Amino acid sequence: MIDLGEFEPSRDAALSKLRGVKPSTYGKTRNFLNGKVTKLSPWITHGMLSLKEVAEHGWKTEGIGLEDKLIFELGWREFFQHVHRQVGDNILRDMRPGVWPGKYARELPADFLHGQTGVKPIDWAVRSLYETGYLHNHARMWVASYLVHLRKVSWRSGADWMYGYLLDGDLASNHLSWQWVAGTFSHKPYLFNAENVQKYAPELACKGSVIDTSYDDLEDIARSSKTLQPVGKSVSTEVQEGGEGPGLHSWPVDTDLLNLMGTRKVDADWCKKWAGKALKLVHPWALREKTVGTYHLGVIAPQFHSKFPWSEKRWAFVLQAMARCCDTIVILDSDNLQNLRMALQNEALVPSSVEIDWTAHPVYCDLHTRLRIRQNPPDLLLPEPKMLQTSFSKFYRKACDMAGSLDNLIDTATT
Repeated sequence: MIDLGEFEPSRDAALSKLRGVKPSTYGKTRNFLNGKVTKLSPWITHGMLSLKEVAEHGWKTEGIGLEDKLIFELGWREFFQHVHRQVGDNILRDMRPGVWPGKYARELPADFLHGQTGVKPIDWAVRSLYETGYLHNHARMWVASYLVHLRKVSWRSGADWMYGYLLDGDLASNHLSWQWVAGTFSHKPYLFNAENVQKYAPELACKGSVIDTSYDDLEDIARSSKTLQPVGKSVSTEVQEGGEGPGLHSWPVDTDLLNLMGTRKVDADWCKKWAGKALKLVHPWALREKTVGTYHLGVIAPQFHSKFPWSEKRWAFVLQAMARCCDTIVILDSDNLQNLRMALQNEALVPSSVEIDWTAHPVYCDLHTRLRIRQNPPDLLLPEPKMLQTSFSKFYRKACDMAGSLDNLIDTATT
C-alpha cells in the first residue's frame, strides 16, 4: 500500500492533528517554511474535518476571535469557495486580464518537472510535492510565481499540474490562488526573490541564482516577453511519460487501490441492499465517518478525473478514506449512473431517503440533479454575502459583520 506519511486518511488522524494546533504559535510562524502550520488541509478538503471544528478548537483552547490569523486564513478558503459557487467553472479561466498581453506556454518546462531549474526553492518544492503530496503555502506561491512570471507558463497549466499532486487539492483554493499570483484575480503580480527566500526559508537560500535580483527587475520581466532561463542540469525536452515525476492518472493503477475501488455494476439485485433504508452518496470531498442506520455508497465520477487526473498518492488518500466510511464504492460511468437513477425510482428498491453533500467540483456538483436526490447545503464557517465578492477584504468584512463574533458562529455550530 502506498505510504502517505503523516497524512493518514482517517477522521481519527484529523482530530489528532487538530489537537496539536496552537493558534498563537501558528499566527507568529505560519509564513516560515519550518513554521508551525496546521497541515490540516488534506482532511479539510476531503470532508473529514470542518472549518467549524478548527475554529471551535481555537476558540476553546485560546479564546481566539474573528480577528485571529487562524480564522483569517480559514476565511480565505471560504472566500475561494464563495467565488466558485458564484461563477462556477469560470474560475478555470482568467477572472481579469493578465499582467502581460502575450501568449503564455501551455507545456511545463522539462527542467522544472525534473526539479532541475537551478533555483533551489523551486527544485526543492517540486521534489517535495512529488514525495509528500503537500507544500507549504509560501512554496506554492513561489512555484506559481516562478512558472508564470519568470518562465511565461500559463497559470492554468501550472494549476492543473499542482492540483493533481496535492493531497489537499481543491479547485477553488488552488486555481484561484494561482490566478491571484498570476495577476488575473488580483491587481498586481505576486513576485519573490532570493531575499524573500532567505527570510522565510534560509535553508533554501539561493544567493547568486537567477532570482537574486530586485523586485523592479522581476516586475519588468513579469510585464514583458522576457524570461529567465534555467541554469540547472541539462534535461532532454523529450520527457518520457512519468519520467518527470510520479505520473498523474485518471484511474488508479495500483492493484491494491483497484481492489478497494472495485468494478461493481449497479443492478436491481444489488440495490436491494438499501431498499427502505437511508442512503447517502459519498463523493471524494465528503469523506466523513459513517452514520448509524445509513447505507453509504461511495461514488467516483470518471468524467471529472479524465480532465483532472490525480497522482497515485492522491488516489490512495481518497480511496483508503472512502473504504473506511463507505459500505461500497461504485464507478459512476454513464451506464451505472443511468442504472442507479432507475433504481432510485423503482418502488421496490427506493430508499427511505437519499442525500449527497454539496461540492462545487465539476460533474460531482450535478449528481443531485441527474439522480433527482437531495443535496445538502455547504457546511460554512462564515455567513456568506449574497452578492459576488471578488475582493477578499470586502468578503471578510461583510462576513464578519454578519457573524458579529466567532463565539456566535461556534454557538450556531454546536447547538
